Amino acid sequence: MSIVTTPQNHTVDTALKIIVETNKLRESPEDSIRHLIKPGNMKDKSLGECLNDIKWGGQTSVMYTMGISDMISFIQNWMEQNEGNFQNLFNDKETYDFFIGTTLPYTEHDVCQRNESHKGQIRDFDGNIRCAYSEIKKIRPSYINYFNFFDPFSELNIRQYYESKPLDDLPDDAWGEMGQILPEWKDQHDAYLYEIARFEDEEPTKEVRVHCHSIISDKGFTFSLETILKRLNLEPNHHKVYCNLYSGSCTRQDELNDNEKETYDLIGNCPGHIQPTQRLILGIDSYSLAHKIQLWYEQVPDGQAPLFE
Repeated sequence: MSIVTTPQNHTVDTALKIIVETNKLRESPEDSIRHLIKPGNMKDKSLGECLNDIKWGGQTSVMYTMGISDMISFIQNWMEQNEGNFQNLFNDKETYDFFIGTTLPYTEHDVCQRNESHKGQIRDFDGNIRCAYSEIKKIRPSYINYFNFFDPFSELNIRQYYESKPLDDLPDDAWGEMGQILPEWKDQHDAYLYEIARFEDEEPTKEVRVHCHSIISDKGFTFSLETILKRLNLEPNHHKVYCNLYSGSCTRQDELNDNEKETYDLIGNCPGHIQPTQRLILGIDSYSLAHKIQLWYEQVPDGQAPLFE
């Protein structure tokens, strides 16, 4: 794009040139990371300033091109470079007043967030107040199945059981114009009718107790730095990747659990693999993040707050 300089747009033209030249001189955040982690390059620099040097900025958020583990390693590196003094270097003293009254990202509610009708509360061993609601579901034992997932309400890895009802997966063209099953599909259709009859005849006698355990309040709980970063992150902390999007084959079958292997053998497509997201997107600036990290450190005397969950 070319800009024609006139008296009216001379100021705009000058400003654009300044921006272009500034961006040319500015290191990328990745270059800044490689520079700062070298011994002595974060010495006597505030954590807020260092975090600001390695972020990509947006109008309402900042992004770091590293996952939570790498961010924790970066913060540890800054602490080591400022050993004995980093407690005074989280932010510049003149910015401290901006953060008075801010807190760690606690969860604090009056009722269960999964279902407000749930009654009862319990306190777990870590001091969290959780929903005490539970119910018993009955499932046909021959058709019981399960899947594992991370439950955002309880912040726990959950195994959920369900009935795997036989499916009628015949294509639409398996039927003739008069509604009759075509000969080439009859065996498959008969097998389905047999399985669905067995399913309907079987009584749901297997009892499975389902607990809610949704977190109602964790105020007063000692947070790990990992937990704080997970809660601040606007990105999902994990995402699912597939081995071969087009062919469907899975090259990591040794990592599949029994349920996933059964699914893969049935459909022939990679069921996907859960792995950590390698970036952080936060709705606060770098200096606010540094203050949250200071609050994390000051939770326990002598800096004994945990780094990881």
